[in-house]
Amino acid sequence: MIPTVSICDPDLTATCPPGLTAIAGADALTHAIEAFTAIRRTPAPGIAQERVFVGKNATSDHFALSAIGLLWEGLERACTDGGDAEARAKVMLGATMAGLAFGVAGTAAAHAIQYPVGALIHTAHGAGVACLMPYVMAWNAPAIGPELDEIARAIGLRRGDEVIPAVAALFGRIGIPSTLRDLGLAEEKLDWVAEQSCGIARLIQNNPRPLPADDMRRLVGAAWHGELAVLEPN
Repeated sequence: MIPTVSICDPDLTATCPPGLTAIAGADALTHAIEAFTAIRRTPAPGIAQERVFVGKNATSDHFALSAIGLLWEGLERACTDGGDAEARAKVMLGATMAGLAFGVAGTAAAHAIQYPVGALIHTAHGAGVACLMPYVMAWNAPAIGPELDEIARAIGLRRGDEVIPAVAALFGRIGIPSTLRDLGLAEEKLDWVAEQSCGIARLIQNNPRPLPADDMRRLVGAAWHGELAVLEPN
């Protein structure tokens, strides 16, 4: 599914409605954040043949951080005013750079959890990963302090600990559901979702903080109940 040619033209999105703009743009921002905070592996011969995603590096970091900045500047504006050509261009360029980043670095737990969630409730992929992203970031926070500080600088915040609530607030403003319950997932499916998520090794192994089964169930439960604070480091 890697294209020979990709035409990334913001004019082609000019008539995209606000809801779809929000879902696609939030997916792109999630791509960028997960790529920037992915695990960093020691380079070894054959790693690209052994893994779909090899982890973050200096090049993917450059693309991911640039994408975060562009999407932060353009996404809400593009959702509010679809005719804002500058905002559309920032979102398209940001989405493209996010793709260049995660094509190497990969995505992680937010995407892993969304796959079984999407299989159950057929929700839009971008809405699912964006709903999950603040919870995954809160879980990963002890392992991604330097990255959160860099993201803060890229989006005009003072400190890394301001990033997660800011991301959650942005997604809320553009209409992304804030919990798995709001997304439509039944509570009795949480155990199954956690079990299935743990099985998606290519993504879970990319997560910067390990997620064994018990912790995955805790994360999924927090995302269903909207208990972001219980995942944050003390």
